[in-house]
Amino acid sequence: MAHYIDGKDCMISEWILLIFAYLFVAARIYTRLFRLRSRLDWSDYLLLASAAVALGLIICDTLTYQMGVLDAYETSEKLSKISFASNYFYDVGMGFPKLSMLAFYWAFFNLSGHPGLRKMLFAFTAFVIACYLTILFDDTFFCGTPVSVQWSQEEGACSVFYAPEPFILNFTLNLACYLVVYAIPVVLLAKGVLRNSAGVALTFGLGALTIASGIVRFVCLKVGTGQENLVYPLSMVEMALSIIVVSLPGLKPLTTITESAKPTGRLDGGVSSEGNIYTEKLLSGRQIRPLHIRPSSNPEEELICDLETVDHDDKPIYEALSYVWGVDPPIVSVTCNGERCAIRPILAFGLERLRL
Repeated sequence: MAHYIDGKDCMISEWILLIFAYLFVAARIYTRLFRLRSRLDWSDYLLLASAAVALGLIICDTLTYQMGVLDAYETSEKLSKISFASNYFYDVGMGFPKLSMLAFYWAFFNLSGHPGLRKMLFAFTAFVIACYLTILFDDTFFCGTPVSVQWSQEEGACSVFYAPEPFILNFTLNLACYLVVYAIPVVLLAKGVLRNSAGVALTFGLGALTIASGIVRFVCLKVGTGQENLVYPLSMVEMALSIIVVSLPGLKPLTTITESAKPTGRLDGGVSSEGNIYTEKLLSGRQIRPLHIRPSSNPEEELICDLETVDHDDKPIYEALSYVWGVDPPIVSVTCNGERCAIRPILAFGLERLRL
């Protein structure tokens, strides 16, 4: 005989999932503030908003559990109000992790030399925002005005929580936004802007699990499983996975910077006339890779750099003014794009001079 999922099962599983997701959020914020010594950006703030939304969702579920209706269902105005609020936390709240990922794309990838990709990212960002604004208005005004009709206890009263039309619309828009958000790195991989790695593969894998959990939730509610409470942990599974996936890209420096004695790469180039470092490894005959040092006046802080792709048509060609890395064994390690890179001492000295 199959085990029936009761209210206690829901609460235990949901809180475990939330705590697990919060660990990744904490690691992401720790990496940003203490490892990279940087301020929080839009992606981080939207991630924190996602964590707050997940907390709001589980509070609604906990209040529902405390009313006893997960084990013995009985409708009431209080339950209808809680259900109405939970719609916002799930239906609209699922947009925050996607917006956080889009904000990360904007911050991490330098698309100044790829106007077509910039337009694509603009269009996809506008699409995601439009979808979740549609969901917001659908959840609010599907039953018309006043909104209080949604917690009316009269027989046959409209409730968006149980109506099939907004359920199908919200699922469709949510799924479309998933596909859009995860299509972007696929395009960047194809264009050579993003390199394939184990971290990218892990992010794609967990992203696929997130989409699958949303589809399973939809199917279970449409087909029926005899487990009326299954929707609660499934909603939290999708929310937690979304938060974890968004947190992962920002955790790379946490794994690389700690291995300061073990450089993983080698850069070739020299100091430029604009006070940057450039690399001689061209992506094509018309592109070059300038290396920018993070501004810092503290000589005790670690050197951290960022690579960017520049078209010769957009910016002047970088002229070397100082030493170019040669064949001598590099003995100084810096962080570039979250990875350890070894350089010669004379170039490290040049970097130190640039930031003073």
